Amino acid sequence: MVSLVLFSKSFEYVSCTFEHDQIVKQDFLAFLFIYCCASQFELKEENMNLSKNKDELLITSEDVAKLTYTKKVVEETIRVANVAFLLFQTATKDVEYKGYTIPKGWKVVLRLRYLHTNPKNFKDPMCFNPDGWNESLKPKAFQVFGGGSRICARNMLSRWDLVNPNARIMYLPSHKPEDGVELTFSKL
Repeated sequence: MVSLVLFSKSFEYVSCTFEHDQIVKQDFLAFLFIYCCASQFELKEENMNLSKNKDELLITSEDVAKLTYTKKVVEETIRVANVAFLLFQTATKDVEYKGYTIPKGWKVVLRLRYLHTNPKNFKDPMCFNPDGWNESLKPKAFQVFGGGSRICARNMLSRWDLVNPNARIMYLPSHKPEDGVELTFSKL
């Protein structure tokens, strides 16, 4: 459904899809902050080091360039929690694949989930591992925003949308209660 919406001519509908995509990714990041202590600690440390050298809390594009671990977390989040599951491509030449010929001009469907969870492309692909981005990727192993002349126009903005709340969350105290602390819940 989402992939069909991405190819829709209605910009408003596409905009709503991207907003939903960002909500899914931000929810996934919030989940990681609660349960992935190693990433949480490293993110917090990186963002706190950046804030020591700044007078204001706003994040600029120059700051983002300095947040190397944060960028790895964003890329890994996009890889693991991507809601667009298909890309449509056109074969630019005749291709032989496993005994079959795909003629030039035919439409080819690329399943992103398979590509992004393939052990040939990513070590331990079902685990969230930002450090996996320390190694260079195989060509075309990471295709979340398409490629070629039809790359998604919201490519960089989508990444920025994940960096910004991520950096703000890092200024909050720990997201886990201390051992032995009694928690109470009430109905709103």
